[in-house]
Amino acid sequence: MNLRRSRSQHAARVLDRIAPGVAAVLITPVYMEDLPRGPRTATHVCLVDAAGLPMQASADVHRAAYRLLRRIFPAADWTREHRYDVRACTLRRQNAPQLPPGFGGAQW
Repeated sequence: MNLRRSRSQHAARVLDRIAPGVAAVLITPVYMEDLPRGPRTATHVCLVDAAGLPMQASADVHRAAYRLLRRIFPAADWTREHRYDVRACTLRRQNAPQLPPGFGGAQW
């Protein structure tokens, strides 16, 4: 088993512990201009269940999922949208934003 696959499987196990039932993690950078301290890029993280619906979870759980994936996949271009499929243990870059209706995740 190669190291990348092993790390990705580790991420899937940890995600299942911190957010039971999670099927995918959607990560979308969001550029915001009209802020008091000037423009910045935030990251929107959404945990999705097997039916493709956003899961209820605290902001801490969303942050933990994002940090975990950044640690497991350090070479990924996080200025782009990504989808981590928990079952397949794969991180894929998306060509279009993957935010579900209502944004169901945490933004910071």
